[in-house]
Amino acid sequence: MIRVALLLCCTTACVLKPLDLEGASCPCAEGWVCDPLTDTCVEGGLGRCGNGAVVLTNLRTDWVTPNQARLSWEAEGLDDLFGYEVEIGTSEEALLAGEVLRVVTSEDNPELARNRLLNAMDGDPVLGTTITGLDPDTTYRVRLVAEDNAGELSCAPTIGVRTNPAPSREVALTHESEDGANPRPVCVTFEDDPDGARTGDRYWQWIARCGAGADGPVAVCEDPDMPRPTCWENIRIENLSYELDLSPGQFQNAFLELWVDISGSDHGYWGQIGLSTPDGMGSGQRFFGRGRLTFASGAGYRRYQIPLDELSSSSGPLDPDTINLGLRSFRIGTEWDAGAIIRIDDAAIRW
Repeated sequence: MIRVALLLCCTTACVLKPLDLEGASCPCAEGWVCDPLTDTCVEGGLGRCGNGAVVLTNLRTDWVTPNQARLSWEAEGLDDLFGYEVEIGTSEEALLAGEVLRVVTSEDNPELARNRLLNAMDGDPVLGTTITGLDPDTTYRVRLVAEDNAGELSCAPTIGVRTNPAPSREVALTHESEDGANPRPVCVTFEDDPDGARTGDRYWQWIARCGAGADGPVAVCEDPDMPRPTCWENIRIENLSYELDLSPGQFQNAFLELWVDISGSDHGYWGQIGLSTPDGMGSGQRFFGRGRLTFASGAGYRRYQIPLDELSSSSGPLDPDTINLGLRSFRIGTEWDAGAIIRIDDAAIRW
């Protein structure tokens, strides 16, 4: 009788209660996911998010304009990245419930399909993107989602983004008039065709031709004897003479805006946008720019807004005193496919 009792006792004692992992520190067991806000395990999921191989941290806003916001982040496990998406919502609760205003994918921002920027000298990892089409003076909640090669998702904590108010002033650059511009390359043309313009009739156009140079492919203006499939070129609109008088407060909200239409080319990775000012000594220019940008091809004109205080040179960032010396050029550059048609319209400094 004693032996039977012991057996019964052992049988019942071997039925273990489920282990309660609520509040346990990450990493988490199967069936639980890590809440990045608290670094603890929660049962089920966080909206679409799970325990993917790509770990996202430090999602942040680098800059905002009235219609755009530049995001950056840190990531581990990028070798397992299949692609990113950015969810835009009205609140954190809405995003976690799957109620989004818009999802930005690689169809909008091609770099979101890659773990490293193409054409980058140092193989830069993709740790930033620009979300566009935002309304001025509006608060959003955004979340970065990464999908790994196994189809598992992981997310960075949501952050708030507030866009700047709509600008009330602008200096239009070569709108409907060349204004004495001297474009480079010399085969950049000022077209008169309302069907090709974003607004009005006039716009700048360059058709990329790529030949062999001493140090690699170069842009040329005639069909080359030794054509190359791609070449790097900055399309420059030079010899301008626009005077500005921005106070420090106005400078903080001022931005360079370009509308660019790229056709017949792959997307432009590791592109740059910039401008130049007089050098202060009356004999030359100082060039300021922002790189690590991606220019999407197809789908017509796309808007690019770069805050003036995000432009820099080898000697430091652009400042109010320097831009108030005047604006002498603007430019956009990347690696272009031979035969690409690039159009630039509605360039302006706005604030």
